[in-house]
Amino acid sequence: MSALKFTAHINVTRIDKARLFRGKKGVYLDLSFIEHPDQHGNAGFVSERVSAEDWKKGIRGNIIGSWKYIETDQVPDATGPKPETRRQAPPPQTLGDDEPPF
Repeated sequence: MSALKFTAHINVTRIDKARLFRGKKGVYLDLSFIEHPDQHGNAGFVSERVSAEDWKKGIRGNIIGSWKYIETDQVPDATGPKPETRRQAPPPQTLGDDEPPF
């Protein structure tokens, strides 16, 4: 079985800083990738993940981006999103520390 591959676009200005947490190797944010095709060719959206307890209280994470399939060895559903060619990403910027850029 081959793995599905996808690309995501994240608007980091929409991240709720209170959801960031420090781990042993850096600062992290848990994300959820929700499959929900839209009119722009996205396969779904990316949101901040919330705990099961918060979810039960009606708290939802911010939608901070979208994602698309880029490659798959499986036969695509005729009604679903189509794989696309991966675009070249710009080189990463050096921030000089392990903190997020905001």
